[in-house]
Amino acid sequence: MFEKMQKAFPMLTITTKKQPEDLSELVKFTLLESVTKSIQNNQQTNQEYEYQKANFIKFKLDTFTDKYESDYFWKSFLEFCQTRNGETGLKVYKKKLNILDDNSSTYIFKAFDSINNREVIIKIPKKYVDNQKQFTNEEISRDEELAETRFYSSCYACQMAYFFNQRLKENNLLKEMQPLFYAHPILYTLSKPLYGMKKVYGETFIQIQQYKFQKYSNNSKYIDPQKYFYSSFSHFSFEVSKENLVIMDLQGAHNILSDPSIQTEESWISILIKDPTNRFNNGIFDFKTAQHKECSYLCEKLKLHKINQNTKYNQTLCPPNQIKNMYGICYDCDEFISFNEELLNDKNNNKFTFNCKFCSDSMSQKKIDVFCTCCQYMFQTSINNQLKQLTNVGICQDCKNICEKQIVTCYYCRRKCKKIMTDITLNNQTFDICKDAYDYLQAFTCNKCKKSYNQKSIISKEDYEKNTFTCC
Repeated sequence: MFEKMQKAFPMLTITTKKQPEDLSELVKFTLLESVTKSIQNNQQTNQEYEYQKANFIKFKLDTFTDKYESDYFWKSFLEFCQTRNGETGLKVYKKKLNILDDNSSTYIFKAFDSINNREVIIKIPKKYVDNQKQFTNEEISRDEELAETRFYSSCYACQMAYFFNQRLKENNLLKEMQPLFYAHPILYTLSKPLYGMKKVYGETFIQIQQYKFQKYSNNSKYIDPQKYFYSSFSHFSFEVSKENLVIMDLQGAHNILSDPSIQTEESWISILIKDPTNRFNNGIFDFKTAQHKECSYLCEKLKLHKINQNTKYNQTLCPPNQIKNMYGICYDCDEFISFNEELLNDKNNNKFTFNCKFCSDSMSQKKIDVFCTCCQYMFQTSINNQLKQLTNVGICQDCKNICEKQIVTCYYCRRKCKKIMTDITLNNQTFDICKDAYDYLQAFTCNKCKKSYNQKSIISKEDYEKNTFTCC
């Protein structure tokens, strides 16, 4: 099957090995609309899994910003955070992964996302799976809104963990404290309900056999005394956000965290106020006076200000064996991998970077010229890297970083690339114009006086297309 596809598309590669039955079924499902009926028949006869079409929103780390210690950055975070949108096919397995966990309010289902080429988990409230009763549209909408809130809450936590790891690197602390990662979130809107819900929360599938899921702290006063060093991350979030938020309820497997609870200053209106675990100023108060009443020794080494001046530093250390064998999530493709401390000893890079072997190898591979569909300039990239990040094929890195939130268009050619956009103000009115259009205008001369275009009035779209204008 793959050989036949490769003849038609010579540059096609398989970026992650999957079982043959997964590959054939998912290629069949995602490439051809005409097989929908056969898939539905397959689903009816197989109770172990079901196929779903879905639209997705996927968070992408900002690995370029370094001015994050400001009130403005965190209050404007959702306006500028990078997301990827697209359509995919999901193979959702019916087996519950956490059926014995009575403390959780959700069931966890494993799934394979064919377009993003990753294994994920999907979380569904237990009440929809266990109960046979009909739920109202209002109840379902409320839980779907909660799934969206959980997605954006995890975006905040992922980005904060990235900055925390940068601070560890800057202060040479990666041999004393393990870098932290949050499971990367993804929000799906399904084509048909899954246990009654169409909008569901998903995240990176994490499987660490030798480490059980643990709760290091909660969203109130509790902190595991043997894991006290983790509270330095909560302190870090509180300080760099200028006390607008603190990330609590630290829990996960080893150094991979999940399900953050973000307490926010109650005068700040954001999507985080919809999170039922957000206790606002009460949560922040409990953090300062009880959960983190003593700063960790790491707080001092991270150059964080002491929250309670009259207390000693807690000296609980991160055990050396936790630092030697760690896990992480690739900053580029979101793949979950294991690694050892040698990967952290990159003295040639001042920033903390974390990539899987595939993405690291792609950086050293021979580059090809690709036409950017956004700025319409050529750029060089590894074809394998383009394929693995399939939702961004044909877009240069600059445009990925700065153009996705761009909503204005060039007045003349209707292009939507912030990278090449400028603006001119004429008669108190601002016009967005791309660089090519701006350069084109400089060649205009008046039909009567032959003087160059003086930018005192806007040239109409009709005159622009005819390369003509009159100023006198």
